[in-house]
Amino acid sequence: PHLAAAAASATMASAAEVAPPDGADGCGGPSQGVEFVVREVFAMFVRPASSSGELQRMDEGSREGDDAYYVPSTFAPRLLHGGGGGRQRAAAEKEGLPLKVFSETYRCWVPPAVVAHSPRLCSAAGEGEGGLGGAAREITLTSFKDKLGEKTPLVSAKGLLECIALASRSFTSAPPSPPPQPSSPAPPSPAVAAASDGAVVLRPRLRWLRVVQIFAAAHFLGLLDIAALARERLWRLISLKTISGITAAALAWDDLDLLRPCYWALLFALGVPPPGPSLLRLGLSRGHCFEYRCRRWPLAAFSAAAEVAAQRRALARAPPIADNFAVCRLHWSGSEVVLSRETSSSTLQELMRASIFDGRTAVLSAGAGCKDLACFAPSALAALGGNREFSEACCGLLEVGSQGRRAVLREGVELLPGGSSSTRCPVTAQKLREALPHPAPGELGTLTWEVCTSLDWRLAVEAPGLPVLRSCSTEGGGLELVLEGQEHQTPWLALGPADPPGAVAGRGGRMLCFRHPMGTDLAFAVALLAEHPWRQ
Repeated sequence: PHLAAAAASATMASAAEVAPPDGADGCGGPSQGVEFVVREVFAMFVRPASSSGELQRMDEGSREGDDAYYVPSTFAPRLLHGGGGGRQRAAAEKEGLPLKVFSETYRCWVPPAVVAHSPRLCSAAGEGEGGLGGAAREITLTSFKDKLGEKTPLVSAKGLLECIALASRSFTSAPPSPPPQPSSPAPPSPAVAAASDGAVVLRPRLRWLRVVQIFAAAHFLGLLDIAALARERLWRLISLKTISGITAAALAWDDLDLLRPCYWALLFALGVPPPGPSLLRLGLSRGHCFEYRCRRWPLAAFSAAAEVAAQRRALARAPPIADNFAVCRLHWSGSEVVLSRETSSSTLQELMRASIFDGRTAVLSAGAGCKDLACFAPSALAALGGNREFSEACCGLLEVGSQGRRAVLREGVELLPGGSSSTRCPVTAQKLREALPHPAPGELGTLTWEVCTSLDWRLAVEAPGLPVLRSCSTEGGGLELVLEGQEHQTPWLALGPADPPGAVAGRGGRMLCFRHPMGTDLAFAVALLAEHPWRQ
């Protein structure tokens, strides 16, 4: 209750009227631009300076000093963080701590094109925290140290001005020029830059918190283009140091496109064996919620990101059926194996690709040809040291055993593997596994090379929902999967012989045909096990 009165009395900048540019009458319409005034009120908790440890209570009616307002006594012990003597803590519990309040005011003129794109600036309705009202479009932000607001989370005055500068460069030919104000604080250095093609981009080497403030300001003003610009930069800034803050921004503004890479970055951090990063650093120390700056979200808030990944996997695993058969081609692309579908005599559509790690593990991920759903593989995992196993594009993990005679196709991720450690409480870890939505670990199929009576090898495939299939050799080194005793029937899968290099320009590789209900991931795993020289 004291912050409203303190904001009026402790303002460092002048509140004098600002004359609009020539040609504008200041009524605040989309056709002429508006004046934008941001007042940011800061509240800082200070410890008593008395050497005796006693609090000197000031008159609550006084408005002359910064220390005229007090924190309620119930919150005072938390602010001391265990410091001070017994008398100091007893006095804090009795009277509270002094509250130091000051504020700053920023002003700028917003061009008409930006006003037309911003629902907040177009409308003069709304009062209270985060409300815009009057012809001059004023807003008051209340900022606490180590506390995230409910209505304007991570929104700052500098972030609002930088967001408006970006929008002005995007929608107009020149950035906004604030009217001269000798008493106003110096505006922040511009975060906008121009690309070689003339497009507006964020200046390189911006700190992640500054980009988050621009992102929050863009959402607050309704400037979706600027929010997308900041979101793309935040994708590349995700790391173990910034993951909690960027995730909080995505949850606070309900931005699914930013939450998706943050979700998979969290899963990667939780999948590292001990010692690994601490749960407190990730904002998951309580086990049942995500916490950042005293604000909490239930772990069910990540359900939307988990559902998008589940739909993506289901789409990639489903066989592209044409007359109940799928006709594909298997070929190498650098160090990766690519499975593509033939859409015409000269066109290939990529369905899935496999990256081989450690010589015994292959990660199957959805290819660029799956465009029915949003295709996104977070590049932020590269900064975290991760791979495609921890991304929504992952469709399975093929683990090959010793000498390449047995392989298991798995799905899902294991959270907090390797038991407890000094940074992971076993009770909290169990709560986290139960509460956080994630793809559960499981087996999609088992592939085994068996020795038949003719001293030759044959492949046996076992998968849920399918009968046991075994291979039979064909002319030219091909492979077919059939049921036992039905070698002369239509095979379930047929892998053709390898084409001679350069036989058809750009079309080297092996043909792969399979039929329903065998999925693309299982068929790709069979072809990969036969193609890669694991048994040699």
